[in-house]
Amino acid sequence: MNNEYIIVWVAVGAVALVILTAILLNIIEWAGFFSKELRRINGEIERSEGAERRHWQKRKKRLFLSILPFVKY
Repeated sequence: MNNEYIIVWVAVGAVALVILTAILLNIIEWAGFFSKELRRINGEIERSEGAERRHWQKRKKRLFLSILPFVKY
C-alpha cells in the first residue's frame, strides 16, 4: 500500500518538475526579448526627435506595461 503512494508522489513530482522547468524557460526567454527590445527602443529614442521621439517613448511605456500579465505588447 505504501509503495503505491510513493509511486504516485514520484509521478506528481516529475510532472511538477516538468511544468516548473517549462515556466522557468518561458520567463528566461521573455527576459531576453524584453532586454533586447528595451535596448532597441532606447537607441531609437536617442537618435530621434519631435513626434518620432514621442512615439518611441510611448512604445517604451507599452513595453514596461507588458510586464503585467493582462497587457499585450
